[in-house]
Amino acid sequence: MWFTPLLVIFVSDKIEKIILFFIFQVLTFIEFPLLFGKYYTNIEYINSIWSFDWWITLIFFTIEYVVLFILLYKCFGSRGNF
Repeated sequence: MWFTPLLVIFVSDKIEKIILFFIFQVLTFIEFPLLFGKYYTNIEYINSIWSFDWWITLIFFTIEYVVLFILLYKCFGSRGNF
């Protein structure tokens, strides 16, 4: 939660950064309802590695954080400050 206001300052100069930021925010917003039964409350999840729910969780978090890393690169990597 504290990271979002800081990120908004850095994405405000280009539309492509703003679009990536909104994609990341949408993925973060739907993360909890979508994965509630698969990741957050499923006690059997620990014992069911490689199950369908495990793959859904892995794919979702991978997509979410790939978008975040691309956004961070666009904000800091191109300037050499990262």
